[in-house]
Amino acid sequence: MSPRAKTALVLDKNPLALMARMATRCGYDVHTATDGDDAVARLNRTRYTVIVLDADYFPVLLSCLKAASGDTPILVVGTDIQDASDPLPKPFTTADFCAALTRATTD
Repeated sequence: MSPRAKTALVLDKNPLALMARMATRCGYDVHTATDGDDAVARLNRTRYTVIVLDADYFPVLLSCLKAASGDTPILVVGTDIQDASDPLPKPFTTADFCAALTRATTD
């Protein structure tokens, strides 16, 4: 039996999808969403290992995502992050991002 794949939902307005590419490099099967409606719809269809939320969406969407995702950990990424547990401030490297994903999914 193969181990369960790690999956990430990345909510990011950035058209370059840098965080999605980084999550792929960290070994995650990545799905992306560009707005809250899309993210909630995906959460209703799929159970993810972790959700990566760009700070541009925080805090408006955080409560909606928590309600839709149950106990799935949420990593908040960006500048000027307040009220987030263990956020990842920008700028960051791929190694920083992978370490933050590991912390989020093992706590």
